[in-house]
Amino acid sequence: MKCCDLHPGMLRHTVELQSPSRTKDDGGGAATTWSTFATQPAYFKALSGGERYVYERLEANQLFRCVIRYRDDVGAEDRILFRSQPFQIRRVTNVEFRDRWLELIVEEGVAA
Repeated sequence: MKCCDLHPGMLRHTVELQSPSRTKDDGGGAATTWSTFATQPAYFKALSGGERYVYERLEANQLFRCVIRYRDDVGAEDRILFRSQPFQIRRVTNVEFRDRWLELIVEEGVAA
């Protein structure tokens, strides 16, 4: 995707950017909780889908492209919420290194 292919009118959706934090429970274990650190307008589009075997069962997966305005606090350890559905960030790209757009390749419904 090129920087000139994008314009603000394409940002028709809203996504929440979330970061993980680990909290200890009473049983000595830890749980991951997610907290929203930003809400952004976004361009959101399906890229590809498929199936894979996980623990001897067939599981569907789908990749999406999410483009937001550039920010320097988004990483692959974070996730997004789109229409209340969690998407794990698989790749973060500063489009053409111009600090204008951030392209996120995300996968639907997978754990961190």
